[in-house]
Amino acid sequence: MAITPEQRAEKEPLTLRFLGALVEQLGAQMYPSVTATVAELISNAWDADARHVWVSIPFGEAWTEASVIEVLDDGHGMTREEAQQRYLMVGRKRRLADNGKTPSGRLVHGRKGIGKLAASGTAELLECQTVHEGKPVAFRLDYNEIRRKNPGEDYEVDEFVSDGGLLDPNGNVLPHGTLIRLSRLKMKRAIPEERFMTSMSRRFSISQTDMEVYINGNPLQRFDIELEFQYPKDLSPDKSITLDQDGWGVEKLQDGQIVRWWMGFTPKPLSAEYLRGISILANKKMLQRPFMFERAGGVRGQLGQEYVVGEVEANWLDTGNDIESDLIQTNRDQLQLEDDKVQVLLEWGK
Repeated sequence: MAITPEQRAEKEPLTLRFLGALVEQLGAQMYPSVTATVAELISNAWDADARHVWVSIPFGEAWTEASVIEVLDDGHGMTREEAQQRYLMVGRKRRLADNGKTPSGRLVHGRKGIGKLAASGTAELLECQTVHEGKPVAFRLDYNEIRRKNPGEDYEVDEFVSDGGLLDPNGNVLPHGTLIRLSRLKMKRAIPEERFMTSMSRRFSISQTDMEVYINGNPLQRFDIELEFQYPKDLSPDKSITLDQDGWGVEKLQDGQIVRWWMGFTPKPLSAEYLRGISILANKKMLQRPFMFERAGGVRGQLGQEYVVGEVEANWLDTGNDIESDLIQTNRDQLQLEDDKVQVLLEWGK
């Protein structure tokens, strides 16, 4: 007697399956802006021990079918096996696998293993050309094809032969490195260069001695803004605060954790919302986009907040190697504010 599909289904174990549309939730929804996408690619270069990163992006013009974004680095690159086992492995716990450090000793930025999906919020097609010890590997990811995959279906990556080796902007051959090329861009309106550069400078505290980042040939500088006065350099509100050589305050929280910080008031109101507020940094990258520590402050306080800007460095927020110790949300620019450890920081900031 033949077994019906219904009877077969009754005997099969229940399984958890994943649709290709998961790319939309893990990529496009978590990294909805071009700034977030490019920042993730710069972080990948940091984790690859790159000394230089060159970003090419169209500013001030509407994007067309011919528009592309390119991020090139001189990091260690990938072998074909590394591309398969590391880059193309969604959800790989990088910090557990590599003990949280790069070969040169940098603390890695990556954690959850979904950064390779970040570009899906900006582009439909990603091409990767990478070189390690002179051996090239090239492949492309079509996010539209990935989205259409059914449960249990793997996505067969399209490999191709690159035109040649990787060249830096001066035409020099890179013996190792990676080029990410994004095309079929989704956003059509022009991107203001000044806003993009400022937003990117707030996302990183990487100095030129750590890793040089160039955007359309211009070096990415540390965040800097004109201030009327700055705490605690110009006026320390508390004698327990130590002033370091950079003019940042060094302070111990109630739970014993150390923070470095500065806060300033600008001569004029900051009309751009992305400029206002205090950003939280750890290991040279922003963990919490600028905010006011959830303070309302009434009408007068709201007006005063239009002048407030600053940064807090709290490296201990990003030291865990697994998701159980992760204090940062999946989109990587917001903290888990409900966590007890973060609550101590939040109350201090208020």
